[in-house]
Amino acid sequence: MVEDGPAARAGIEPGDVIVKVNGAETPNMRRVMRQIRLCKPGTECVVEVMRGGSPLEVKAILDDAPRMVMPG
Repeated sequence: MVEDGPAARAGIEPGDVIVKVNGAETPNMRRVMRQIRLCKPGTECVVEVMRGGSPLEVKAILDDAPRMVMPG
């Protein structure tokens, strides 16, 4: 997790298991990433996590995606 990134600012902690993003089930990391990509930067994204066996809903404000710079 990125220190002071959107997940950390939303309160997502190491060990949390993301089970839904904006109401859509996320059974694997690929689906988590797909759902997050559907959210626009600067908008609120509702994330449901399991923490210690209990569900918890957090809201994250997404940043712009980092851009890859190719040398050359």
